[in-house]
Amino acid sequence: MANTVRADFDQIALGECSQLSLREQAPAFAQLRNHTGPFRKGVQGGKRQSFKSFRELVSLLLSLTIMKTGEEVNLILLWNEPKKDVIGDRKGPTHPLLLNNGRYLRLSMNLELSDTPEGPRLKVYDSSFSTKLDRDGKHWIFRNDYLRHPPSQHPPAHLQIRGKLTEQSVLRQGQPLERIHFPPRVYRWKLLSVYWLYNLV
Repeated sequence: MANTVRADFDQIALGECSQLSLREQAPAFAQLRNHTGPFRKGVQGGKRQSFKSFRELVSLLLSLTIMKTGEEVNLILLWNEPKKDVIGDRKGPTHPLLLNNGRYLRLSMNLELSDTPEGPRLKVYDSSFSTKLDRDGKHWIFRNDYLRHPPSQHPPAHLQIRGKLTEQSVLRQGQPLERIHFPPRVYRWKLLSVYWLYNLV
């Protein structure tokens, strides 16, 4: 199924979509949503299979948009934690994925099957997205971190940007922009947000 979807969406996702407004992209993403229905249904099943379905969904969405052919999103099994797994690169959650524009994406998501009034459901307990110029991560561009249960007085998520402000007077003396944590309006980012940021950088 993944190959069929890829054939349908390669031209749209990797080429035309980057030149279109969000409104113009909506039909393509709506069609993609229909194709990914079986994966999303598996994620919502609340069973051990949900981890695999989530990995397949993440891998498909990234491969259709920003991830270089040959790269692979992996499910890292935690053998002593039957209700927990980690999503990341096949070499480990801290190893970045190569993107189509030659940059890198560090992707790490800790998943857990949690009890809810509707039964067991797969939840993201923490995640980290970071775009880098190099594989070692010394030259990162932006990063977003999320915690489902953050320490008190802290927002669940924050965005950091490594760059320079046009108006430096808004920062304290000696304080670089990359040390500022911006709390986003939507705390838990979707993969589509990563795709949009990819097109900005």
